[in-house]
Amino acid sequence: MPWTRAMDEKFEKLFAMMTEMKTRLEDKIEAGQEEMKAGQEEMKARQEEMKARQEEMKA
Repeated sequence: MPWTRAMDEKFEKLFAMMTEMKTRLEDKIEAGQEEMKAGQEEMKARQEEMKARQEEMKA
């Protein structure tokens, strides 16, 4: 089957859609990583608070 202009255009559209999907996925992954980092920082702060309270109770 010969390669036609219509097939070429469809391939270009498909490639553009795949590129857009990849970009969206990368953005979601990056946002998720930032959210996890914020959560980890919050947990660390709370652990430090608990440790400080435990030290207060010992004193």
